[in-house]
Amino acid sequence: MLDVRGRLAVVIGGGAVAERKVGTLLAYGARVRLISPEITQRLMQYAQDGLIEVHQRAYRPGDLDEAFLVFAATNQSEVNRQVYHEAVQRGQLVNVVDRPEWSLFHVPSTLRRGRLQISISTAGASPAMARRIRKQLEKQFDDWYAGYLDWLAELRGELQWLIPDSGKRRMAYQMFAEEEAWLEKYRREGHERTLQEARQWIGEWLRGNHLG
Repeated sequence: MLDVRGRLAVVIGGGAVAERKVGTLLAYGARVRLISPEITQRLMQYAQDGLIEVHQRAYRPGDLDEAFLVFAATNQSEVNRQVYHEAVQRGQLVNVVDRPEWSLFHVPSTLRRGRLQISISTAGASPAMARRIRKQLEKQFDDWYAGYLDWLAELRGELQWLIPDSGKRRMAYQMFAEEEAWLEKYRREGHERTLQEARQWIGEWLRGNHLG
């Protein structure tokens, strides 16, 4: 994945596709400049909140100055073509929504649950299919996974000093990460209670009374 934090992304277009691109860029910490005569209500709200820079006018050469990423996201193929050629001449990474074969990179559909990120890409062939698969994964990886990964991270830190032997430590941690029973326990009993039970299990396991 590209690290776009603090880097400028220029989006040409102001419709639903541009809105999705901007939402993703903001989630990853990019600076966004958007250029379009008309923009959606949500994009307008982003601008009013100071989250993006908006120029409500048609694209013109020079609009890609200082851009790290460029998105040609209009509903006009000729405008997208012009944006593509300017970006290529400048040596910039460009994504063209209606011509995936021109795109130098693709933006995956991403499922986020706290620390968990699952990205689905069809290499531009069918963004709609990528979104459909993401929605299916949303049912499998529900909101509990965000807290559970925080729990696993805290437990991993404790295992660092509880189990000096790296092989045994890895074995214990894999058990917590892979056994569905611990996730279900976390859902029922919450963070602290499940952590206490994990500590107890580790103590018994280290004493040889619990083989996992």
